[in-house]
Amino acid sequence: ATRLMNYPRICGGKGLKAWNRARVLYVANTQANFNNCIRYLIREVSGKVGHTNFKAYMEKVKKPLSMLPEAYIARMEELFEMAHWLSDEAGGIPPAIPLLERHKSIVNGFPNAWVEQFLAAGNSAATATREEILDYMNGRLAREQDQVEHGKKRAAKAMNSRNGDHRGG
Repeated sequence: ATRLMNYPRICGGKGLKAWNRARVLYVANTQANFNNCIRYLIREVSGKVGHTNFKAYMEKVKKPLSMLPEAYIARMEELFEMAHWLSDEAGGIPPAIPLLERHKSIVNGFPNAWVEQFLAAGNSAATATREEILDYMNGRLAREQDQVEHGKKRAAKAMNSRNGDHRGG
């Protein structure tokens, strides 16, 4: 069985109808036709405002607390690369999202305190490179982890002193 034939197993409703229309357009079982079917499916299901909705979403997305800065930036870049699969308001292929918009979304997705400190340090999403954003945010993460570790040590020391353990530690 081919990918073109098997893919509908994960589709339903509107998606399945779009997939079946795409299969008629792209008959041959090739990687290129499979990719074309996927693009067609995404455009049909997302509608003519898919790209607009995507851009609005990307402006509001926040880095999950447990995700490392490098993984977050890589995921955001991957999503931005996929944006061209969505339709614009005219039903066509939208232009690539400019790097400035990408960097603004990436920077603003970090915790608000980190963003404020990033800007206060004289940085800007408009001028910072991916590497500069990553280096700064990795540094913020390291400082926060150090502060947490220091806080744990202070709390343990305070607990020991309340319990009569005066060894100094």
